[in-house]
Amino acid sequence: FPSHDTRSNITLASNTGTIQWQSSTDNITFTNVAGATASTLTSAQMGVLNTTTYYRANVTSAFCAPSTSNTVTITVNAIPTFTSTTAASICGTGTATLQATTAAGTINWYAASTGGASLGTGTSYTTPSIATTTTHYAEVTNNGCTSNPRTAVVATVNTIPTITSTTGASSLCIVTGK
Repeated sequence: FPSHDTRSNITLASNTGTIQWQSSTDNITFTNVAGATASTLTSAQMGVLNTTTYYRANVTSAFCAPSTSNTVTITVNAIPTFTSTTAASICGTGTATLQATTAAGTINWYAASTGGASLGTGTSYTTPSIATTTTHYAEVTNNGCTSNPRTAVVATVNTIPTITSTTGASSLCIVTGK
């Protein structure tokens, strides 16, 4: 969970005996979590997770057969990324259409690199009329995870070329046939 960790502690309710929490990345082969012998497995004991991980508790007692709790699944979703962004250039004042693509998720467009309300959603964003080069920002959200930081996409306003003319004498020769 590089930037959006929403894990909670896992608590085993109503148990008698010695507890040992276990983890697995395939839900088949479980290994003991070092030092995890209390009724609550903390997110700190889970450590950094890079893949979906399964947790369960084994409870042993001198008087009863060992018992294993239900398995709790902690799903790790990848932080979404852009596959491409495309800036835009216009000549003089006007609107520009910026573009972004992603393999999965919803793209939101913003006026600032952090905070602020979304200006729109989708793979393209058309700016309001602008007279100067303006930077907009895009982020993508998928499975509850959002790209961070936002990606800058620039709408460049180029100066309209001007034509300078000179006035002066000119002559024109017309040749006519016989």
